Amino acid sequence: IVLNNIILMCITCRSLLILVGGSLQLDTQNPVPDFDDLFWVFNRTNNVLKYSRKQKEVTFFSHYEGRVEFNEETYSLTLKNLQKTDSGLYEAQASGDNVTRVAEYRLSVLDPVEAPVLTYQLNRDTCNITLTCRGHDLSIHSSCSKETCEEKEVTSPGGIALSLSVNGSTIICNHSNPVSWKTHVLELKELKGLCADEGKNDRIPSIMSQSGCLLFYCPVNRLRPYLLDAVKSLISKYFVPCEHVMRLVSCRFQAHKDTQSKGSLRQLKSTIYKLLTVHPQQRTV
Repeated sequence: IVLNNIILMCITCRSLLILVGGSLQLDTQNPVPDFDDLFWVFNRTNNVLKYSRKQKEVTFFSHYEGRVEFNEETYSLTLKNLQKTDSGLYEAQASGDNVTRVAEYRLSVLDPVEAPVLTYQLNRDTCNITLTCRGHDLSIHSSCSKETCEEKEVTSPGGIALSLSVNGSTIICNHSNPVSWKTHVLELKELKGLCADEGKNDRIPSIMSQSGCLLFYCPVNRLRPYLLDAVKSLISKYFVPCEHVMRLVSCRFQAHKDTQSKGSLRQLKSTIYKLLTVHPQQRTV
């Protein structure tokens, strides 16, 4: 323990860690001899309380009044609502003919860790996923290929750790210190699904171009939403050839013939036939 540049030696004391705002009971560790007074002391010089055995009287010193409790039977000290400034060395001293140290603890009060952030990037060509797990001043970069992800862990002084692991299909970014931890998770299956969806969307223009289904250039503008929906659904999902897409478009038009003219229908069919003629090599994708 270092206090005001003075090193407080604590060779036999017990080290304790606790979260800010918590409570902790410190018990005597050694047999308590006959004594007149018993003191609990913080950092060797700050009295927490004094217990007079004959008078059975407890005196709490000003800074600790209302923040500590004392058990007159076991002589234990309970610290409440601990703050980081309460970190340090705590001792119990029985004073009589001699002064005997009957308890000695080194206490560290720690803040909870911040929530980590787990982000990803998709490689559309390979469908590989690059992961970044960040927590405070630590970061981890990893990659996922197929159904496996590279697991990593880094640590810093004070027992702060950041890890990236996989449990089943769940990717876990975990930020922890000795008294708390928080996580951010992503589902690997969902990320792979996004990759697959993006791949489909990327393939649609080339599929349409190669098959002659250039329906984005249809002159009947009011049908465009239906055409796009039909093309995306039939070509990317069900691999339907262009001629069948053309028939579907005609059916969609007939379903809305009350708002469209027969001339527009002929124009639409003529446009599609011309496109198929320009690109005679049809392919079923």
